[in-house]
Amino acid sequence: MARLAGKFAGILRISVAAARADALAAGLRALASDGLTVVVESSGEVSAETFRTVRLELVGNDHPGIIRDISKVLAQNQVNIEELETGVSGAPMTGEQLFRARVELRLPAAVTTDWLRGRLEALAGELMVDIGLDEQAG
Repeated sequence: MARLAGKFAGILRISVAAARADALAAGLRALASDGLTVVVESSGEVSAETFRTVRLELVGNDHPGIIRDISKVLAQNQVNIEELETGVSGAPMTGEQLFRARVELRLPAAVTTDWLRGRLEALAGELMVDIGLDEQAG
């Protein structure tokens, strides 16, 4: 999700039974009458067994675009954001605003945790944030 040129833009993935997909798509498209632009695409079925869960923890000085840049790398590698919790608080010593994010990710089999860690750590240097990535049990 992002604010672009004063407008809100978001991408969302929804799982729904095939028998209800058309009704959901029609309902979403009907939101156009409320002034929303909605694009609905079907991605087909994805086997949950080909994915594993990892947790991403991020902390750094707050500035616009952190989640946008992280989510771009994730989306380019078919990594799904399952849960996202963010917050801003004052840094203890400096009083600067610290941005924190805790993100639960679902990685496809083709993306290893170590490979993704390398990609995110390279981006962390550009964003000036600290990133931790841990594989979750279960």
